[in-house]
Parts: sequence; structure tokens; C-alpha cells
Amino acid sequence: MMEFGGLGEDFFEEQKSEKNYRKKVKTQEELDKLTVDENLNEIEKAIYILNSGQQLQYVSVVRNLPILLQYWPDRCYQTIVPKIKQLLNRNDEDLHTTASETFSLIANDPNIPHTAFSTHLIKIVVIHLKNKDQTVARIWSASFAEMLTRVPDDVIRDLVVPVASVMGQLSNPTSSRLQCCKIIGAICRKYAAVSIKKELLPKIKLLCQDVDQDVRACMCSHLHTIAKAMGPADTGHLILEEIYELATDEEHQVVEAAWDAFLAITPLLDKENLKMMKPLLMDYCKQAMYLEDTQTMLDSSLLDVSCKFGKFCASVIDLLTPDERTTMVDIYHRTCLLGRQKLMKKNNGNVALAAQEKLADMCSDKSAKILPASVTTLAGKRIPPILNQTLKKDDSLECRRYSAFNLPAMFDIFRENKYSPKLLECSLILASDDDVIVRKRVAAGLHEIARILGPQAYSLRIHLDSILRQSESHPIVRGCLDHLSETLIQIAQYDNDSKGTGVNDIVISLLTVLTTFETKWELMWRSLEKFILQLRVLPEIITSEQIYTLLARSSGCRTNNLLLVPLQQKDGATPRNLGCYCSGSVSLQKLSGPFIVSRFLRVHYRYFLQALFQAKHFRPRDVARRRQSCKH
Repeated sequence: MMEFGGLGEDFFEEQKSEKNYRKKVKTQEELDKLTVDENLNEIEKAIYILNSGQQLQYVSVVRNLPILLQYWPDRCYQTIVPKIKQLLNRNDEDLHTTASETFSLIANDPNIPHTAFSTHLIKIVVIHLKNKDQTVARIWSASFAEMLTRVPDDVIRDLVVPVASVMGQLSNPTSSRLQCCKIIGAICRKYAAVSIKKELLPKIKLLCQDVDQDVRACMCSHLHTIAKAMGPADTGHLILEEIYELATDEEHQVVEAAWDAFLAITPLLDKENLKMMKPLLMDYCKQAMYLEDTQTMLDSSLLDVSCKFGKFCASVIDLLTPDERTTMVDIYHRTCLLGRQKLMKKNNGNVALAAQEKLADMCSDKSAKILPASVTTLAGKRIPPILNQTLKKDDSLECRRYSAFNLPAMFDIFRENKYSPKLLECSLILASDDDVIVRKRVAAGLHEIARILGPQAYSLRIHLDSILRQSESHPIVRGCLDHLSETLIQIAQYDNDSKGTGVNDIVISLLTVLTTFETKWELMWRSLEKFILQLRVLPEIITSEQIYTLLARSSGCRTNNLLLVPLQQKDGATPRNLGCYCSGSVSLQKLSGPFIVSRFLRVHYRYFLQALFQAKHFRPRDVARRRQSCKH
């Protein structure tokens, strides 16, 4: 559902539930139950409602508990809190959700003493953490970590740790052990490293070796929190050992959780620890890509590798040998080609040439030029076919989307010149993908790639040219608009073409975008404004004549007004020349158009010119014409 005026789905659902509730209240007896004597004070009203009120009123009292505790703490502890404790024995999800949120606010409210929660309320929380109804238990465990912020360690040691130890026993149900993992993760955020090693580490290791894969994965998902609490000294030989063992687990869910934990604790590991994990990481990536297996684990592993590949490479890049770096780039290249068998069959396996032809077909201007093969290919080296083609279509597509997201990171990690041709080929493959999201992510990261490439940024001109000419896909063009000026400067700065044909092609592409905005995307005015603002760097990359061409070929008044600012900065851009170009670029039919907006834009346009340049540069007949247009 769309949001109207900042009101989301929750507001409308609440209004709907209140309306339905009011429909049910029909008799006078039911109305009397909802009526409270106005002469009672707040505490007495709360007691009355908790004793004889309705479900909706119970929730209201629980929600207002922080105010009651702030102003009437003694009476609240004696009368209100016991009643709420009694009400929470019901397995009502709405009541428990409200109570858990309220208790979390009380635990972190500086206006309420921390002893209020640690003395009276934490006992209620602990009771419901081990509730037999798993829905209720999950509600309380979700906010339990926030509740422990100001609770003293001795209270946690006496009340919470014993409960967690009992819940984590193998004889208890799986749901109980899962709750134990979450509780331990919450405790470690507050506990000191010495206490964790002494009281919780044995239980953590047992849960990491649990017979149930869900328990192992859940405990593994909290290992990074435990590692940060214990510090770098103990992480390497205590936590990393568990992660190493879980990374070799047979269940993909556990393996993914283990690699997530490894990436989260990488800043805490020294070089020796990373050396221990590097062979396992390499094997994980290779197996996900090369095995000709149809098991579910393979599909999921390949998706996981594609998603985390940039982080994997960044974590061990300093330890990789040249051959290993080539292998990692090769794996990334293969993920970019997943599900694109047709592309690999064209041109005798020359993927780069096939991708460029695909880009030319996707552009609205079919005359897109192709880069030299030496720039984008590995000296004619044929790309070997991908062994694993058993993935579902959606899985292959997700892998390519992840690869497009990781593209700037790959250029940043593998900065050596010998890897640039391979990565440029990957960028061509992704830029020519049939999926809009893949191409949009390439467009969004193009400025980062250009900045990283430096002198080789000119090789990206075909990417930018193809992105700007895709007149049928507004999201793709919009993806590069935020940093278009930076991309233009980087590409034009290292233009090694003496004739300037590459920059000319980009100028034509910019004109194509302007024309498309004015003809097909009339309603996309925000994107048009962003695009025009990015064009203020044009004086730095092209000549005055080319800017004049853009101005003369565009018919939009908004476009021309914004283009006048960069025109003013060029050498030889006199007001007379600018006035001639501007007058010629705006059709005279605008002045006598059937709509008032057309004539208003013309008037605004003329006043813009007079404000930008001195009045003496305008002839009297121009002023007379402007006055005549106002009479319309």
C-alpha cells in the first residue's frame, strides 16, 4: 500500500481495527465497561482497567507504564506491575509485543532509575524468554539485547545466565536451544571478556557442535558479537577455530553463517589467522563455481559466493599469490557469464566482441562504435565455458546482479594493470545484460570505476555511451545521473584520441538523453533537472561550439536556461552570440502557443537572459517583444 501524507499501512490497519471494534460495542452494558470514573487518579484508573477492562485498554495501560513509573514509582511497583505480570500469563501476541517494547524503553529511559528494570521487570522478561509458546518467546528475545544496556553484570550472572544454560541443554527442544543462542548473543554485548570465557564459552562451543543445523547456524550468527566482546587477543585462537570448523560443515546454511562471521571479524584477525582461512576460502569459491553437481547446496553456495565475493577478495588480497589473484578474477568473470550461453556462443567464444555488439543493439543509436579488441580482451584468448550450468534461471540472474554490485570493488581490489583487461571485459558483459537491474548497478558504479582506472578511464566511454543511449530504460539512465559530471571529467581527461571522436560520441549521447527527456520522459522532471545540473561541467570537457550545438538542438526552455550558465564560462561566449543561439533554439511558436505555460516559459526565458547578462547587450526591439508577449 502506498503511503499518503506520511501515513503508512500500520495507521490504516489501526484505524480499521478500531472501527471494527466499535461496531462490536452495541449494548449499554458493554459501553459501561469502557467507561472510567474521571475523579480517579492515574494509578487508580490503571488498577481499575487492569481489573475489569477490555483487551484494548490493557494494551493502553502497558504502553503508558513508563510515565506511571516516572511519577508514581512506589505505587506502580506495588500494584500495577504485579497486575501486568498476571495479565502476561495469557499468550496474547499484541499484549506481549507491546510489553516487550515498553520494557525496552523503560530499561533505556534515563529518567527512570536502572534499578527499576533490574529489580522488578527483568524477572518478568526471563520468565517469558523460556515461554513454551515460541511466538511469545521470540517476541521477548527480539528486544532482549536492548533491555540489558543498563543492567548490572551481577544481575545478569544471577538471573539470566542460569536460565540460558538450562535452555541450551541438548535434552531441550530445538526451539529452546535456538532461544539460548539469542540470549547468549545478547549477554555478550554487555558482558566482560573474562566473564564470557569463564561462564559462557563452554556453552557456546557446545551449541556450535549441536546436532541440529539451525542451532549451529544461529549460534554462528552471533560469533562476531562474541568476538568483538572478547577482543583481538582471544578471537584468533578461540572464536576462529569454531568458525573454521563450521565453514567445513555439510549444511549450506551453517557454511554461509560461518563465512558471514569470518567477514565480520576480519578486522580483529592478524596475518597468521588470515593465512589459516585463505585455503579454505579459495576452495569454497572454486567448488561453488566449478563442481558439476545439482545439489541444493551448490546453488546456494554459488549465490553466497557471488554476493560476498568482493568482501572475500578484500579480506585476503594481501596474502594471494599472482596465480591465486588470477584465479579469483577468473571466478568473478565466470559469475558474470552465468546464464548467458548465447553470448558465449557468438563470435567463436570472443565474449568481449559479442558483448560490444549486444551493447550496440541495445542503444537507440545503432552506430555505437566498438572499442579495439586489445583494450577489452585478453589478446584474443578464448574464455573457457562455464562448467556449472545447472542453476535455475532466477539463481543465475541473482548471481549476475551480485556481480554487478561488486564490480567497482573488483576494480579497486585488483588495481594492477594486468587485471584491467579482464575486468573491463566483465564490465562489458554486465553492461550488455538483458536485466535492467544489472545494467542499472553498472551505471551507478561507473564513476567509481573511472576514478580507480585513472589514465585508463577512457576505456569506459563505450559503457557511458551505451547507458545514455538506452532511451527505453529510464532507470538505467537515472542510475548514472548522481555522479555523471565526475564520470564525464574522468573519461574526457584521458582522451587519447587526437580527433576526439570518443568525446563527440558522448556529446551525441547527451543530446540523445535531452531529446528523450523532452519527448518520451516528459513527467520525469526531477531526473531532467538532475541531468542538467550535472552538465555544468561541460566547459571543462568540450568546446563552445559543441555546447552551442546541444543548446540549439534542444527545444526545452528549462534545458536552455540551465545550459546558459556553463556557456557563460567559455572563452569567446559573448552575450550577443549567446542571445543569438538562445533565440534560435527556442521556437517562436512557443510565444503564441495554445497553452499559457508555453508563453509563461518564454517570458521566464527572456527574463533569465536579462538577469544573466547586462541589459545594454539587448536591443530595444527585444524588450518590446518581451512586453508584447506579456500582453498575451
